[in-house]
Amino acid sequence: MQYDIFISYRRSSFESANLIANKLRLMGYNVFFDVETLRSGKFNEQLYDVIDHCSDFVVVLPPDALDRCENEEDWVRKEIMQAMKCKKNIIPVLLSGFKWPSPMPKGIEDLCLYQAVAAGEREFFDLSMQRLASYLISKPHRDWRRLFARVGITLLSIATILLLGTFIFRILAIPVCKRVVDNATLNMCLLDEGGEYTKWIYKCWDNMRNEIPQLKTGDELVELLTLTLEELGVIDNSLVELKGYMVKDEVLTDYQAFLVSCYGVNPTDCELFATVARQTIDALRTEIKAMQKAITSTDLSVTINFQRDINKEIVKGDLNSTYYTYMEFISDFPRKAIDSYYEVASDWQNFPKGVAIGLKKEQYQHFYKQEMKSQLEFLYGKKALLEKNDLVLNDLSRQIQMIEQRINSMEAAN
Repeated sequence: MQYDIFISYRRSSFESANLIANKLRLMGYNVFFDVETLRSGKFNEQLYDVIDHCSDFVVVLPPDALDRCENEEDWVRKEIMQAMKCKKNIIPVLLSGFKWPSPMPKGIEDLCLYQAVAAGEREFFDLSMQRLASYLISKPHRDWRRLFARVGITLLSIATILLLGTFIFRILAIPVCKRVVDNATLNMCLLDEGGEYTKWIYKCWDNMRNEIPQLKTGDELVELLTLTLEELGVIDNSLVELKGYMVKDEVLTDYQAFLVSCYGVNPTDCELFATVARQTIDALRTEIKAMQKAITSTDLSVTINFQRDINKEIVKGDLNSTYYTYMEFISDFPRKAIDSYYEVASDWQNFPKGVAIGLKKEQYQHFYKQEMKSQLEFLYGKKALLEKNDLVLNDLSRQIQMIEQRINSMEAAN
């Protein structure tokens, strides 16, 4: 191994010399520090070769360190003389209590002329090491293995912190997620109840279709239509009341939005679903208005025969598509947050029975598209049969346009 710095020392200064060697190694230097020979006995002449190949020579001088240098066999004397002979960059490190002898030992008289570093006080040791490093001509090396190890440890620490942070935030997110799902499920329960009211609409259609042929006078027809309009008004008021119970806005703070996003939930979806459920109630009310309009038309026989089936298909499509949207919405939430779904879903009467939680979002989107396309095909079929009836035809055109817009919006989003 090629060394940059050779450290010469007395046994009495081993602790300080070892500390200096370790400090220089941490700075990135290759340091030779002889600890095997215990600095006693016959001089190890292999040290000459090490000194020859070093750029810097650091000699650590405790008190009276040079007194024994009068002896020609003294290790420190031989190491200093070899460094001088090879014209090395010699840096004496003066420990506390050291004084240059007078006269200097023969052969190393010029040692006191080299620029020295005082390292006597421990509280100033780091400063002394910085000064020592400034005197060196060697350049520190990058310990790539140590660097990679540090980088690896740092990355591992960051990953651990992120995982721990994510785990903690996901725990904190559970109550927020539960509240959001509970509100969405409440709206679905109210919407399911709204579906029950729409069955009353079908009964109104059936009642008119069955009774009108049996009526004998115009007054009887007027009375039937009046009663039907009153019933439709009651149904409409009931839907308005249901809408009033719905959660209007699912507003999240920035912190709550961050928490739900820990589960991959789009915070914007939380706010949108409350709107979707309320819009579905409005769509059900629109069908009531369509029936009210049909009842007051001049071609009642045509509207009775066609509007009931159209009305039923539209209502079913609205409820089913909202259900698929709801299932897609809650599919990202953790299991602990969707308890309310499991508690009430089995009681729902107006939503698809074969599609439950546990599917991928793409599958719920597929069901939604299929529902819209099925509605579209049905309405186009009815449209072909009603080319001569402007009232029903205009209403059909409006429904077709709305469904096409939904399908286009979903395809654009994907």
